[in-house]
Amino acid sequence: MKSLVNAAARRTKQGSRALIAGLRRAEPERLAFLAVGESVAWSRLFQWDRADKGLSRAVTPVLALSLARLPKTRSTGYLAGALAAGSVGQWVKTRGLARPSALGVAGVSGHYAGYGFALWHAGARPTPTMAAVGGAAVLGGTLAAAAKSPAHVPAVLIGGACAALNAALADDPSFRENNAPVQAQGLSHGANLLMVSEAATFARALTTPGTWGFRGLGAAEAAAHYLGSFLLFEGLARR
Repeated sequence: MKSLVNAAARRTKQGSRALIAGLRRAEPERLAFLAVGESVAWSRLFQWDRADKGLSRAVTPVLALSLARLPKTRSTGYLAGALAAGSVGQWVKTRGLARPSALGVAGVSGHYAGYGFALWHAGARPTPTMAAVGGAAVLGGTLAAAAKSPAHVPAVLIGGACAALNAALADDPSFRENNAPVQAQGLSHGANLLMVSEAATFARALTTPGTWGFRGLGAAEAAAHYLGSFLLFEGLARR
């Protein structure tokens, strides 16, 4: 038990260091991305729908401005694809969650695929433990969707599987070695937060709009999504 607690504390410290390292860079678009992302979370909590829609559609392109500072490599291309697809996915989500659309599923899947290819290109390989955890989460979510809202089954299965695969890749222990870049040590945290975001999205889709539960899930979804995206982007861009 003590070893598990120590491992959790060590990984939390690594994630915090990665976040701080990313924020210390003199690149205003990074701070702007997190600030706008936090504004999305607050707008959902207090049901400021107009602000939510406007900010949600603008926040990911803000982070994309950082691509101009990076060398033109294959990994940068994967990150550009991830952000472009993610923008589409977030735009579709602002139109409502009651009926998942093929465009929304494609956007979310493309978002994760971009990060997944970048992780693989960086040498990541999925860990069995995280693959099992992610697989169990996807199975549970799919069964819940089949029981409560069959229309959401494809979205939960595809989006969940993509998020789980990224989490398994980002869990590669090489990213947490002492000689690994500080930003890379936050990759697993970023991927795990994106999994949490997808779970919150599904739970929100089953919750009555306007209730405090719906608002709270929306805020949690936004906070997890944008912080997770930031950590993943930073970890992959700074390797």
